[in-house]
Amino acid sequence: MSSLDLDNPAELLGVIAGQLGLSLIGWHATHSEPARHGNLLGFEIELEDADGQRQSQAIFIETAPTEEPRENVLVLQQPGTDSRIAAWVYPHDPSLPALAATVFSDSASLALARLGVDVAAPQLSVLAYRPGKRAVIRVDGGTERVYLKVVRPGKAAAIVGRHNSLLHAGIDVPRVIGWSEDGLIALNELTGVEAQRIVTALDEGFLDRVQELTARLALARIDSPARESLVDRLDWYRNRLVDRMPEQRRRFRKLADSIRQLLSEGRTSEVALVTIHGDLHAGQIFVRDAPNAAGHVISGLLDIDTAGLGDPADDAAAFYAHLLVLAQHLSDARRADAAEHVRTLADAWRRGWIRDGDPGFSARARAISATHFLGHALRQSSPDAAEAMVRLAVTAAR
Repeated sequence: MSSLDLDNPAELLGVIAGQLGLSLIGWHATHSEPARHGNLLGFEIELEDADGQRQSQAIFIETAPTEEPRENVLVLQQPGTDSRIAAWVYPHDPSLPALAATVFSDSASLALARLGVDVAAPQLSVLAYRPGKRAVIRVDGGTERVYLKVVRPGKAAAIVGRHNSLLHAGIDVPRVIGWSEDGLIALNELTGVEAQRIVTALDEGFLDRVQELTARLALARIDSPARESLVDRLDWYRNRLVDRMPEQRRRFRKLADSIRQLLSEGRTSEVALVTIHGDLHAGQIFVRDAPNAAGHVISGLLDIDTAGLGDPADDAAAFYAHLLVLAQHLSDARRADAAEHVRTLADAWRRGWIRDGDPGFSARARAISATHFLGHALRQSSPDAAEAMVRLAVTAAR
């Protein structure tokens, strides 16, 4: 067969189209992110059948797929080599078997009914999709708006438990309406708006309220661990960046050494584990206007799949890193004033890392935030955008 070279994917996409009995007319890249092994790439492709009828499909390609056979997955191997790729057509994500039933009205209505939600003709909007990991679908058309979260089978029960634990602790997270073992969770709607959408209207008072939120989270009872800290996968990020930019091998080695040194300084004494969000940022926090008070109050918290026992410096670092990444995106969009406002918020947040009761907090948060920037660098499609993220990592690690 033809080459599996993804540096020039047109030929490979043509082969995949042929396997579907169709011809490739056009394509463009839509997604690129590192996986545990290899990369996960997404493409929007235009296809044509033998009768000249055209259709568009979203296709995803794994560069180092599992050996296990999976339904609705096409596997291609380069003759004479061990090189393999796997491809699937959205929404038939092999890791999210519940997804396909949630993006079409008729099947979604049945899936919702099994969860106790009666919507005869649901209006569906896919709000988020991380291939192989999760999806969020907004459902309108019933008596109230509902959100469907699709996760890997076997993970739903633990996520439901986290929601119930945080609600019991007085944290405003979405209420679980129903769930299934195959990875489908129905949630109600939070009040307010994502803080990230109105970030230029937020001031340092908002940061105080985020700090209060993390303090309340710390008191919640969750016995399972939070998501693994990104800094504990530092070598993986470094190696992937070296694979992508081999000419900068020495730079990435030096940067990783600096991050490790910071982490070592921050972990000279035992770190007290508390309940954390695990991926805290302004897109996860809902706010509303406070009547008879200045500023905004926090009205809810989203995406607590990652919550559990962990280092509070992880949440502090994630929140900081996401603010600076947002500022970079605003700057790239030529919104200089908005970018500067967000950088000012980030600087104010970082000043709160000096803590009498935890002298290593700042060093750990700097190391973790630097690793976040390396992760963002891997997700960038252009060399300039990746370089901007690496520079943020270098600055954080100083």
